[in-house]
Amino acid sequence: MAAVVEVEVGGGAAGERELDEVDMSDLSPEEQWRVEHARMHAKHRGHEAMHAEMVLILIATLVVAQLLLVQWKQRHPRSYNVSHFLTATSNSWLGLQEHTTMPANFFDF
Repeated sequence: MAAVVEVEVGGGAAGERELDEVDMSDLSPEEQWRVEHARMHAKHRGHEAMHAEMVLILIATLVVAQLLLVQWKQRHPRSYNVSHFLTATSNSWLGLQEHTTMPANFFDF
């Protein structure tokens, strides 16, 4: 039977020292996995907050880009239409249009 080993992860540098002081040779494979898992969590502390920040930046970028496109279309319709035409033409030349529309059962005639 394997004993449950509780490893203190919190507390900054002291918590990291406690994880480093654990003698891995005396532990069962399950206990070794738990210690390594606790070390991984201590090493990646704050990583979830970084991902949340990245999602917020992505959403803000998409909103700003959409607003800029709408303003461009309203203020400079000729250059917007030329750019849209060139983009659509290059996509059809490269076959990107068929690649994105056919799986969704949209057919362009």
